[in-house]
Amino acid sequence: MLKRSDNESARNLGDAAEVAAAIGAVATAAEVLDETYANAKAMAAASGMPIPSAKKWIVALVALPLALMFGTYIPQLVQGSNEMRANARAAAEQIALAQKALEPVCEYVSADDPHERYQDYGYHVRGYLHKGDSDSRSTYVYLDFDTKGTLTGVSYTAEIDPGLSLEDNLARAEQDFETLCAPMPNMNVKTLNPELMAPHGIPNEFKEAFLNGSIYDTVSIKMSDSPIKAYCSFDTEPEEEFDEYTHPRIYLMLAGKAH
Repeated sequence: MLKRSDNESARNLGDAAEVAAAIGAVATAAEVLDETYANAKAMAAASGMPIPSAKKWIVALVALPLALMFGTYIPQLVQGSNEMRANARAAAEQIALAQKALEPVCEYVSADDPHERYQDYGYHVRGYLHKGDSDSRSTYVYLDFDTKGTLTGVSYTAEIDPGLSLEDNLARAEQDFETLCAPMPNMNVKTLNPELMAPHGIPNEFKEAFLNGSIYDTVSIKMSDSPIKAYCSFDTEPEEEFDEYTHPRIYLMLAGKAH
């Protein structure tokens, strides 16, 4: 595995390669112009027609793109590369804090690495309550960070067991969400809205609708009294489409509001 210093060197080499490629393109253009001029000169000589010296206009055609490239493209390239590395460092620091906070309550924590790959849509940390959880059967918390490492959203997911009663499933989901919420207030990450870090339970309006329905009835509640965007839903399939591949889940989704 590359060390951090090796990664920095690799990125610098990548920037240098882009600049070298641009310079090479201009040099190739100069060679083409020079060859074109030589051909034109030979044809003019055969026809007895004088042509002006190529030095001045070749120099102008080559020097102008070089001046534009070095004066505009390269500074922007270097500045953009430096900003991306700074953002990656900031995001990695925040992600590390989130991982450390979740590890005591989650059996498995996974996260994106901003140093390995830049993602313009941001980065994610996932804390699974049980190590055996998979994408099809899982109980987890999902944290969204932007490219600068600011927490923008949190969601909690608990799968429902069709073999249990709605009451038992709801009680288990509430307990799981409470466990996953516990580390949030002390996570100490930058956040779009501090309310994202507060413990959030399943709203009573959702509980009532869920318990009055069935395993085949979807429920979606918007928590209008919340200072952030908050939704709670139960995703399932109708009875005629419900089978062993159906994994109904309760979601609690929180998103910060930009000021």
